[in-house]
Amino acid sequence: MKNKNVIIKPVDKNNWRDFETLFESKGGPHYCWCMAWRMTGEERKNNTTENRKKFIKQRVESKISIGILGYLNEEAIAWCSVAPRETYRSLGGDENLESVWSIVCFS
Repeated sequence: MKNKNVIIKPVDKNNWRDFETLFESKGGPHYCWCMAWRMTGEERKNNTTENRKKFIKQRVESKISIGILGYLNEEAIAWCSVAPRETYRSLGGDENLESVWSIVCFS
């Protein structure tokens, strides 16, 4: 019997390929790369899918938290964009709440 437990791991440089594979799969959010809330409205209008992917990868390489992956039988099957509030530039409100994290996407 296969393991039915979902394992949760933060996205980092070691599992970037899993994140990339999940996002590029059929139905994946490859159009935004979960950058929508991380950019200003003007930045969103003036960027391409390729740029958004590059920007999110730069965050991972810089060790900025972007979210978590859910794994089943060692395959990434789920995504949750959870990160420090200050990294979501379009949310509005007080950006100086260091201990506050926000969830803006499930996939």
